[in-house]
Amino acid sequence: MSTYYWLSQLFLRLVLWIAFGLKVKGRENIPPRGGVIIAANHISLADPPFIGAVCRREPYYLAKEELFRQKVFAALIKAYHAFPLKRNRISKEAIGWAIKLLRSGHALLLFPEGGRQRGGKLGKARSGVGLIALKASVPVVPAFIKNSDHLGQALLRRRRLLISFGQPLRPGRGDYRDFTKEIMKKIGELRDSS
Repeated sequence: MSTYYWLSQLFLRLVLWIAFGLKVKGRENIPPRGGVIIAANHISLADPPFIGAVCRREPYYLAKEELFRQKVFAALIKAYHAFPLKRNRISKEAIGWAIKLLRSGHALLLFPEGGRQRGGKLGKARSGVGLIALKASVPVVPAFIKNSDHLGQALLRRRRLLISFGQPLRPGRGDYRDFTKEIMKKIGELRDSS
């Protein structure tokens, strides 16, 4: 982990704990080495940096290509390892990048729903997470983030900011769509137990 990333991660983690009462569960479920996908629900633009701040790894991301249109913001998210993704079609370039990254031993944070969901409900997952996991032959750690879409209430301690990580799921030889459903089921179980 680079010093720059480690320091910024530490700073953000302190802000989240002090200002928003962040609680983290199951962080030990993230393997310390080797390729791994962290698959989380998505409710806020703050989800990638918040989840990244509590990981013991330096995660890479796929982000919608529209976020790369503003030069300053694009430079910022590129510094935190974001790669552009075309969301309305299968992006062979992004999938190839993700598989190569995972095979070289890095952590990748993905949001299987493909976009933010409102009201705390889980959306229907796109099957890319299962496909990438099977092709790269890496485990998937399901994750659930709660109340990142209600930061004002978390600041006032009316709601608690929570990030939970489940046990790693190993891809088998089955269909990647079935594996994606299994990942989403585990994310749902984390939600139900939070």
